Amino acid sequence: MHEHLLQGFARVRDYLTRIGAPLRPAEAG
Repeated sequence: MHEHLLQGFARVRDYLTRIGAPLRPAEAG
């Protein structure tokens, strides 16, 4: 249905994951 939204969300999530990794090592795993 809204693949563009899912792709955008996954892209943002990956971006936040890379930034949040050093900030939240517990959730990085």
